[in-house]
Amino acid sequence: MHRKRYALFLILSFVGAYEILLATPRPLTAAKAGARPIVTTHQGKLRGTLNADDDQQHHTLADDVLQQVPRFARLPVARVGDRQSHGVVLVSINYRLGVFGFLALPELARESPHHSSGNYGLLDQIAALRWVQNNIAHFGGDPGKVTIGGQSAGAIDTGMLVASPPARGLFARAISESGGAISPIPVLPTLREAETRGETFAASAGAPAGPRQIAELRAMTARQILEAGRRFTAPDKEGVPTRPGPSLDVDGWVLPEQPAALVRKGAVNHVQYLLGSNVQEFSFARSSVIRPGNEPADAVRKRIRQDFGSEAPAAIAFYGLAHSDLPPVNPLLGTAGTQLMTDVYFRCPDVIASEWLAARGFTIWQYRFERPLPGAASTRHSGELPYVFGWAQKPGVKTMGATFGPQDARISRQMQAYWTNFMKTGDPNGPGLPEWPRYTDASAGILRFTSKGPVPAKSSRLRLCGLYEKHIVTLLADPKN
Repeated sequence: MHRKRYALFLILSFVGAYEILLATPRPLTAAKAGARPIVTTHQGKLRGTLNADDDQQHHTLADDVLQQVPRFARLPVARVGDRQSHGVVLVSINYRLGVFGFLALPELARESPHHSSGNYGLLDQIAALRWVQNNIAHFGGDPGKVTIGGQSAGAIDTGMLVASPPARGLFARAISESGGAISPIPVLPTLREAETRGETFAASAGAPAGPRQIAELRAMTARQILEAGRRFTAPDKEGVPTRPGPSLDVDGWVLPEQPAALVRKGAVNHVQYLLGSNVQEFSFARSSVIRPGNEPADAVRKRIRQDFGSEAPAAIAFYGLAHSDLPPVNPLLGTAGTQLMTDVYFRCPDVIASEWLAARGFTIWQYRFERPLPGAASTRHSGELPYVFGWAQKPGVKTMGATFGPQDARISRQMQAYWTNFMKTGDPNGPGLPEWPRYTDASAGILRFTSKGPVPAKSSRLRLCGLYEKHIVTLLADPKN
């Protein structure tokens, strides 16, 4: 009997220590079994801290997502055998984070047949993708139509998997919402730098440097490790972590080169890619540089010099800071500080990655999300998620502090149609939807999700992002610049 085949969408979530879970719909009976498109997704601020609990204000969304993982299979995007289903199987993947997911040490590298250490969180994701390839047919999924996707740190992980040779052939498409392979840090630590950072952490936890350092760490409980992590990255009086915790590194195996360098030369897994960000992401209220309502022009200029290097004078002029105080607030883009943070961490990395990959023949679709949550003055980081996952289609139900109305439901239905069309075919376009232009190095076409609905447009701030691209290329040639 011929079985209908469907795509699959994987959601990669996170766990704090050793537990790795997959949440999928129940196995299908022979009558219902087909092979749907498959999506795996992942999200959250997962890497800069050593556990999932130390920064509650930035884990509100992630906690909400984790609580709803068992419900994902019942969302309209994922229901099996439902007339209103978009015909996609949704899988949530958990993976280790912080010290358990990204600690690099020389002893760990010596234990590895690949002579690498760190990036264990990415290896968890790759292991889950292999599981999907071997087992997802039992859940109605098509292993040939796997889309990985993520938001924020999950979007960064998605970009890393696109760049990772061990992930080759495990997925056909990728979605990055607010993050990617060159965001927010275009140059990652080398293995040696990551191991030095790991040794410093281990010593602070009570495991002195030497041949028994890893044994000393393994003798500790998970709670002791997490407490050591809290102390190691304890914030200063302004809320900024004093030292970075374990993070992604160029280990020579999972990430054989700088991901930005791989993207630039097109030496990444050849997948179809949908990526974008929100028009205002971060005001960086907790930053020692940018604070709401208090953005000294000199402080913003200082941050521009840090982020643009030798291209800073032209960037300062672009932001209107060459000969004056801060310019007026842009109604759509926000203050100069918010624009800078969104440009450097999200918007320009999207533009640069799209330019580099499109020039190498990759199929790229880029978006910009502009609709504020109801009651908010502007968009925010994560603000697109209620629309992608359909929470905005539930009138009267409060999500992320907002209660949604008919226009929100309409935009949510459109976004879900675009996203699931992409999961099935690699093209988000479909009947009844405004045309989403494919991004090429010539057209720079994007789709804006405005408060009135989707609008085709051309990618903005190309001149500024060209300056940031030059700085990234300089960093890749010499990270000390």
